[in-house]
Amino acid sequence: MNKKGSVLLIVLIIVTAALAISLGISEKNTDIYSKVTTMQNQYQAETYAYTIAKAAAEIIKEDDNKYDSLKDDWANSISYPTDEGFIEVSITPLNKKVDLNAFTLNNKILNERIINYYNVIVSENNLDTNIIYLIKDYVDNDTEITSYGNENQPIIKFGRVLSVKNDFLDTLYEINYTNENFDNKTYNILKRFFTASNGEKKININFATADTIKYFLPEIADYADAIVKYRESKPYKDISAIRKAAEIPNDVYQKIIPYITVKSNRFYLKITIDNFGNLFYYHVLIDRKKGVLLFFEGANEDYF
Repeated sequence: MNKKGSVLLIVLIIVTAALAISLGISEKNTDIYSKVTTMQNQYQAETYAYTIAKAAAEIIKEDDNKYDSLKDDWANSISYPTDEGFIEVSITPLNKKVDLNAFTLNNKILNERIINYYNVIVSENNLDTNIIYLIKDYVDNDTEITSYGNENQPIIKFGRVLSVKNDFLDTLYEINYTNENFDNKTYNILKRFFTASNGEKKININFATADTIKYFLPEIADYADAIVKYRESKPYKDISAIRKAAEIPNDVYQKIIPYITVKSNRFYLKITIDNFGNLFYYHVLIDRKKGVLLFFEGANEDYF
């Protein structure tokens, strides 16, 4: 990133200084004061967050490197104290994990790879084996029912009657609506391995965990730890460099080429703001070319 990540810290400093406003209200024990203060805190937090989001999007847009890696300044979480509390910022490339929206591509070979990836996760974490089929039918844009899936039956969730979407997940959190028995435990496990992006079928080998590499690319499972270890000192500038980390046979390497990259196009920006003891959480989806696609306040949860 040409050290542009440090610009984000500068933006934090400037923004907090510029927006350090206060209300001169004498009747501090009134309900009106309390309500106004609450509104002020929320407005101030949202202003902080949106300004940071726009700055982060600009930094990513101006990136002219051919690869993204953990060595980039923006890849390190930033925590900055303010007069009101603190601001924490983290940026994550979505393709460090497997994209469930890739089901919209209707690529049978890719679908099978994603399902097999899920099945390994199931075996390691004791999850319902049918969940991935319900997610697939919820997302893919055909009406063919997958074995153990659902295209036609209503989904009753949170007191609402829902139907399959047959379109992109807006956020990963939406998978909670694919199955009436879906619970927080399941989501907390799956969010470590899956995301919801733009139908990306490749994972960034500069960010993917060893388990993601092992499970999604079983052809190189034996080399995953070495691949992760190598990038700690030398980020991968192109995908062929993984053969410097491990002696991967050429035929195996050729099989995984369609599923690996060193560049990312979509990012998840999570902003936590403590404003006078009030915590606010903002979630931002950023596209490298288009900038901020989604910006919303939510819970202390990972939405992508």
